[in-house]
Amino acid sequence: MKKLLFTTAAASVMLFSAASVSAAVGDIAGTIYTTDILTQIDGRAIPSYSIDGETLIALEDLEPYGFTLYYNDNIRTVFLTKTGEPSSSFYPYVSRGTVGETAGYYYDTDITAVVNGQSVTAYAINGKMVAKVEELGQTGSLSNFGRYPYLMSFNYDNSKRLLSLNTSQRQFGSSADAQKVILDYRLWQPNYNRIIHSNNKMLTARQYGGLSHGGTAYEYYVTLDNGLIYNAYSIARRYDICMSDPVFSENGNYLYFKNTDISGNFRDYKQLELNSMHVMPLDASAYNQAAARFVRSDYTFTLDGKTLTLYSIGSADYIKASDLRKNGYSVNNVSTDIFNSEEYIPLSEYEYYFGNDTNSGIKYSYDPYKKHITAFSVK
Repeated sequence: MKKLLFTTAAASVMLFSAASVSAAVGDIAGTIYTTDILTQIDGRAIPSYSIDGETLIALEDLEPYGFTLYYNDNIRTVFLTKTGEPSSSFYPYVSRGTVGETAGYYYDTDITAVVNGQSVTAYAINGKMVAKVEELGQTGSLSNFGRYPYLMSFNYDNSKRLLSLNTSQRQFGSSADAQKVILDYRLWQPNYNRIIHSNNKMLTARQYGGLSHGGTAYEYYVTLDNGLIYNAYSIARRYDICMSDPVFSENGNYLYFKNTDISGNFRDYKQLELNSMHVMPLDASAYNQAAARFVRSDYTFTLDGKTLTLYSIGSADYIKASDLRKNGYSVNNVSTDIFNSEEYIPLSEYEYYFGNDTNSGIKYSYDPYKKHITAFSVK
């Protein structure tokens, strides 16, 4: 797959070409009108358009408002992700238009758009992709944990003819708040679960069986430093690849993973740049190095009130088997991983069995605010 990372201008040129082809074959979808409504993004004015009584903004125009923009022509998709805040000096001037004058046309296009990890309805106009403010700021949906689907909200003041879109991730809390959301979220009881974390980023990988016709659902919810949440597995599927065995890069900015076919057969290694959602090739050595990275975990750990050292191996949490034995826990029937000639046991979200008695084990929970895991043994 070709690695493409465009600036706003380059992306606009590419999109303009796509729109021009559609227009040349007469594929006009509708008329654009001028409007006297002023549109703002987090209190900063932005050019807007009116289509069928709704207000649209260009996705490319959002880049200086704290967004990362990436266009991949191989999959004909624009990715727009809230990753920061605009410059304190960035307050553009936008004049109001008049009501109801024809400003041009918009066109159907084969280019799709993804905003904060979710597909959005988009059109091509004037060489750019536009989306409706009212859709971007719509109210809660199960598609994003009962919160706003695009993690934005909007309000309209008719007396001021002012439409405001709030894109700040602060309305949803901190990165720890986002981690708590994905830790607690369940479709139903998964038959596979893995939690990995690095710096302020966390990923919960779950597999759910029991769908109709023997189907399986996957979710790989990842959180960014600013508290944004999206399903990395669904992003990988847009590239027509399957994600398995994810690990974070050392700096936490990339997700390394194995690319498999739909049957689970290994193809190659890939990496997902978390801010732009750009998927690109990865060397096997880089993946293996990340998967074997061995450090002291940034989380603390207590088991039945006893403090034990927690280790991070490949972004996942492990306990040293010898530490468990010293504290009276048997690990006879537990699968262990060997690192530096020592045995380590990976944690599970639910329980890991430590003895001959299959009804004994531990249960534990993450506290992303204190970066602590509390565990207790059960019989």
